[in-house]
Amino acid sequence: MKKKKIFFLMRHSGYIRNYDSVIDEFAKRGYEVRLGIAKMNKMYPHERVEAFVSSIHGVSYCLLPYFVSRWDGAKKLVRRLQDYLRYLDPKYERAVKLKERAELRVPKPLKMFLHSTIKGDEKKVWRGINMLRRLEKSIPVNEEIKNFLEKEKPDIFLITPLIDFGAAQLEWLKAAKELGIRTVLCVASWDNLTNKGLIQIEPDVVIVWNEFQKEEAVKLHRIPEDKVFTTGAQCYDKWFHRKPSTTKEEFCRKVGFEAGAEFILYVGSSPFIAPEEVKFVEKWIEKIRASRNDKISRLGILIRPHPQNAKQWDSVDLSHYGNVAIYPRGGANPVDEESKRDYYDSIYHCEAVVGINTSAMVESAILNKPVFTIVTPEFETTQEGTLHFHHLVKGGLLYISKDFDTHLSQLEDVLDGDGSHTERIKGFVEKFIRPHGINRDATEVFVDRVEEFITKPAPKRSPLTTDSYLLRPLMAVLSIAVMYATGMRGKALLPDVRKVSNIKKKVRHAASSIKRVARGAEGLITGAGSEEAWVLTKLKSIAGSNRPIVVGPWLSEVGFELLYWIPFVNWVVKNYGLDRERIIVISRGGAEPWYGDIHSKYVDIFDYFNEQEFKEKNTERINATGGQKHNEISEFDKEIIERAKREIGSDRFDWLHPSFMYQLFKSYWRRESPISFVEKYTHYEAIDKKHIKGVDLSLPDEYVAVKFYFSPCFPDTPENRQAVAELLHRLSNRIDVVLLSTNIDIDDHSDFADTSAGNIHLIKDSMTLRNNLTVQTRVIAGAKAFMGTYGGFSYLAPFYGVPSVAFYSQEDKFLPVHLDVAYRAFRMLKFGAFDKLTKKSYVSEDPAVTPDRRHEFTILNINNLDILDYISTGEVAYDSRLQRTGKA
Repeated sequence: MKKKKIFFLMRHSGYIRNYDSVIDEFAKRGYEVRLGIAKMNKMYPHERVEAFVSSIHGVSYCLLPYFVSRWDGAKKLVRRLQDYLRYLDPKYERAVKLKERAELRVPKPLKMFLHSTIKGDEKKVWRGINMLRRLEKSIPVNEEIKNFLEKEKPDIFLITPLIDFGAAQLEWLKAAKELGIRTVLCVASWDNLTNKGLIQIEPDVVIVWNEFQKEEAVKLHRIPEDKVFTTGAQCYDKWFHRKPSTTKEEFCRKVGFEAGAEFILYVGSSPFIAPEEVKFVEKWIEKIRASRNDKISRLGILIRPHPQNAKQWDSVDLSHYGNVAIYPRGGANPVDEESKRDYYDSIYHCEAVVGINTSAMVESAILNKPVFTIVTPEFETTQEGTLHFHHLVKGGLLYISKDFDTHLSQLEDVLDGDGSHTERIKGFVEKFIRPHGINRDATEVFVDRVEEFITKPAPKRSPLTTDSYLLRPLMAVLSIAVMYATGMRGKALLPDVRKVSNIKKKVRHAASSIKRVARGAEGLITGAGSEEAWVLTKLKSIAGSNRPIVVGPWLSEVGFELLYWIPFVNWVVKNYGLDRERIIVISRGGAEPWYGDIHSKYVDIFDYFNEQEFKEKNTERINATGGQKHNEISEFDKEIIERAKREIGSDRFDWLHPSFMYQLFKSYWRRESPISFVEKYTHYEAIDKKHIKGVDLSLPDEYVAVKFYFSPCFPDTPENRQAVAELLHRLSNRIDVVLLSTNIDIDDHSDFADTSAGNIHLIKDSMTLRNNLTVQTRVIAGAKAFMGTYGGFSYLAPFYGVPSVAFYSQEDKFLPVHLDVAYRAFRMLKFGAFDKLTKKSYVSEDPAVTPDRRHEFTILNINNLDILDYISTGEVAYDSRLQRTGKA
């Protein structure tokens, strides 16, 4: 009998942590489980996913492709408006910070109109949402996604978390429903249904933890009650079965306390909840130490930073308070065995838990620990201003206080008390975590519920209603309008409009006419194609004004900034004869030297945002726009501009946004245009070292700059780590090495920072968030050579005349079109010859055989380390199939 197949779609690989026990149980019961992962997460990188999947028979995974739709403009607007409208509901009156986050995604005129029209009227809110849902139904399902699911042939489709603002996952749920596949929304965490977006498309079943969440699904999302099922918190089952891995004495010694000391645990919150947590914690510790109760004042204090908010703790020294430890200082997600042991032991051995608003409080209840919080003015909007926080209060878990004196009094009562808190905590666990019995695993209940549903007849495909067809022309026009307004210049809309007898012909004619007029007008002006015409028209308009010109903000990868964006800006300035006094460049991390002297002023994003704010907001931008690439003006862009208004000096300015460059060159990246098209609109020139300012470093006289980080083309595998370690060992035995690893965490790249070999110098202490790119540029510009991961910084070295050797291990994970541009760009700089070394290359054993000139840019598979001897000796020859031989 053929196994039934479960397709489980996850927004990123980190959600495996929430459902690992469920996936394992499905497999044990004989189901085929296919994980569809939209992107990899640092918590669960490729190798961890591979290890998890390979450990369970019957489980596999795939990385989901990203499909561009001709309807993206209309979809994004309709979905963002729904998410925004929910926060106009009176239930969210006190949720100030949540409302502010939602507002960033809505055009200001629409926001003002909706706010003034609805004014907290719940009926009007839902009238607006239902109208938007009618518009959503008229938008065709993405055919590529439908084809993908039809090939997978699942019997049931599970999805999590779905509730991100304007969730791209909606498209997959919509396709599954149209195909008649059973659909289940798995609510991943306790705050999911209150903190972000709406469930905009109704699944067949919604699985939640408890009655609190069931009420949220029904009242806040309008899901029919008979479709919502409580199963308990399956992600916490593991804590019910675990035992401590250390004695209290051993654990105390491990974190730096006196053996067996009594201590309380402070659990950190996320950057959204507590962006400035350190100041609060220091004030709290002072109050603890000032307590008149000796038992309280002498307590050890263990601080466990939230893994997403740990950077602010990096340089914090609390030793003067005595008996205070920060462990683990960098935070840790309990995903591997060691981190799970540490996490469990820290809760198990403590006397009580204190925090602002975090899931660790819920987990502490499982270990029967009293949990305390203080509602303070600085965190009020992310405590009582969030709906999910009240579950901990109503459920009876939290000891909540409005001031420190009350908090200390509560601590004294509980720690000196008779243990009556035990029943209180048990009641919370039974209601919130295991509503089907404290001794019954939620995993078992979850899988039972899905099994019950999978045996029922599949739902019928619901045909489109007449009004959906009638609304489709309106959505076609709206999609075009949004794309033109925001720079989302996608494919022509028409081929995606479904055949609907005469209505389709009318839609086709209307949309064709609109696009022909718009594109024809641009073409007449410029004589160019539609994308090219649109960009050139915008540039001509900028050149013809006398307003300030904002160039940026740049929020994407270093490699694209160096290889495409700055050369494009150089071309614009030269081609249109722009006055440099008009130009204000906005980038991040001290990228100013790269822009040479094409601008009058440089503005750094990190003058306005700290590391966690930037990471959170840029992640939201990526999720909202569908990727890292800067294809459209995002809400984060607008916020940056708003904060930088003083530096810009005027409310009226022209905006040379990166989307211009992305729209212009996308035809080349899709292999629809030749490389000469990129050359037509770029100007490459060497960068003068004189622009590197404000950096004072103590560096060796001669050294090689090295920067290895892990990426799709160079994943974090044991083999790659060993290869890099070997390379550093061989290199550092011959010459000093300056390692460009940082303490900065603003993207998914993680640096390799092994310094076990000799003659290796670290400069991370000289780097800050604001200057790190300037510091790294200074090191590279003064190096004998650069070596590191292909992309990004490997492109920077040739601009300073420094030989660059770039490594990869998976050639299918980078686009050769970018490499082609790099080769041509560096030839234009007249810097040198460029050869790609392969396994056919070899190191000459004849010292008389030397190349006629050095390699200035080389890309190399990390497995070919035997070639590297040429770096220090210059003794290398090439076979006849390469551009030149080692013989003169």
